[in-house]
Amino acid sequence: LTAALGALPKALEEKAKKLSAEGRLEAALRAQGDPVLPLFYYPGEQSVSWQNKPSTPIASNDQYFLALRLAQAKDAYIKTFAIPPQGLVNAPGGFLADYPPLTKALGLKWTATGPAASAAAAVFECGGIYAVPFVKYSSQAVYGSTPAFIVFDETLPGERQETREGLLASLSAKSESGWLTVSEALKIAVSTSAAPNELSAARPWSGDYTPWAAAPAQTGALAAFAKTRADLMLYLNEKQGDYKAARNAFEAYFAAEDTERLTHL
Repeated sequence: LTAALGALPKALEEKAKKLSAEGRLEAALRAQGDPVLPLFYYPGEQSVSWQNKPSTPIASNDQYFLALRLAQAKDAYIKTFAIPPQGLVNAPGGFLADYPPLTKALGLKWTATGPAASAAAAVFECGGIYAVPFVKYSSQAVYGSTPAFIVFDETLPGERQETREGLLASLSAKSESGWLTVSEALKIAVSTSAAPNELSAARPWSGDYTPWAAAPAQTGALAAFAKTRADLMLYLNEKQGDYKAARNAFEAYFAAEDTERLTHL
């Protein structure tokens, strides 16, 4: 099993580390607050779609903040597990062309995406990392003998209880093929090479970004986030690029960039 853990309770830290050492649990990188990275930082991309999306992009691409978020997530991960992470999971699984160079620079080996546009391969090798297409769990689905990457995403609005129940039921049921971590499954999965632009059609496992962006208040919040990021960059320049001097302002912004709060607007 691979788990993208949020805040890990102290009482479970040792058990999680033990399961990880035994190869039974792979903990993946997950940014605090579950920011929907493609939506927040690349809303103008064609692959980042939602109902009522404005024809004019609400913000330009922001590689700096994407890289910053990923680096912070890695630092937090290592503080908990004391080992480097292998993969990135950012719900609901969108893909960005900037993911491969940024995640590779952080030492990651794979990133979770939504279902791929092509079914020719289970996994895509892209820019030195694996893009692993996940499909959302369904109790009605029948999985074949080849590795299938199934996601139980409790961050999806209105699906937390159903997702948890499905996960517990699946883990307790006997399976002929068994369960593997993502890194273990990648050793036997079929893969093919792909350029980042070839994967731009990979949609998130939620289908699109409507739950976080369709309402006028949500679109307004996303535009306000973009304006705040621009102001933060001006502030950082005033500090001569010294992030430590500007850390408090950035951390206050990241605390506001909360996906669950966004879904209720």
